[in-house]
Amino acid sequence: MDQLNEIRFGGFKLGFWFAQQGSIYTFIVLIFIYVVRMNQIDREFDVDEN
Repeated sequence: MDQLNEIRFGGFKLGFWFAQQGSIYTFIVLIFIYVVRMNQIDREFDVDEN
């Protein structure tokens, strides 16, 4: 982890940036993956809202 903190990204240590910003971006991506997959499953079982 010390090697990551030697690199700065956006004014912050890279380790901190991964923990703060990276987790937010990961969560947003997971939400979109969930929505797409749930829509596929809804269409597969003919329970979609359209």
